[in-house]
Amino acid sequence: MDQVTGRGLIPWPEAVVAAMTLRSLPGVHSDVPIGWAPAALAVVAGHLANRPGSVIFISKDGGGFSTTFAAGTLVDAEAEVYPHPGSWYGGEIAMHSCELCARPGRRHRVPDGVFCDSCVILTSGDEPDFAPRLPLAPDVEDAYRTLPPIRSLVTVPAGWAPLVRSVLKRLGDGSGADLVFADEGDHLVVVSAPDAADRIAAVNRTLVTLTRERCRYCGRPVEESSFSPGACDGCLAVQARGWETTTEWRERQS
Repeated sequence: MDQVTGRGLIPWPEAVVAAMTLRSLPGVHSDVPIGWAPAALAVVAGHLANRPGSVIFISKDGGGFSTTFAAGTLVDAEAEVYPHPGSWYGGEIAMHSCELCARPGRRHRVPDGVFCDSCVILTSGDEPDFAPRLPLAPDVEDAYRTLPPIRSLVTVPAGWAPLVRSVLKRLGDGSGADLVFADEGDHLVVVSAPDAADRIAAVNRTLVTLTRERCRYCGRPVEESSFSPGACDGCLAVQARGWETTTEWRERQS
């Protein structure tokens, strides 16, 4: 995964609108990924609010923005600070927004940039085998990546991977070759463990409780008021907005 192919999910509408707005603003010269356009617009709007008429250059610089301001008329000298609070706020938005689609993302080293979990797979030329989600935390991603194949689960819910790994070690040698799990949607249970049948009940009490408290997609805590058992509101919100890829969109337009 050494190169970015340009493939990704269709950007969210607000990112498209923000990019168009940046291009239409007089004196604003923007060179940022479309997924960062809302963050860049926040930076620009914050500066123009107190120094209208400015000439602004804003571009991507690593995991944040490089901005240059010139000219303009200062409205309130007491409110003039540099960098403007909007610059800091915009940088915070960019740090957590996918460059390609504006969905929640995190910093990656390869490819270098901020991407959502779906786009980082698509940029490598592969296809994600999961619905869009909040980015996995590093420890959850590591647990999911190192899990052995489990025949009773066609797909291990990524958010529950650390819990599954713990069960494999408690009820066996860590390989999971003989353990049988059942995915009940909002929780997991162990159905059988040939060499540890006497410990299944105790393990299940903990496993059921913990999986009900964690999102199956990303591993973050699930609030009691969540709209769907087993999933956090964040992942549900991302999934509700669709996940058509840029390739699919181009084919549909042709």
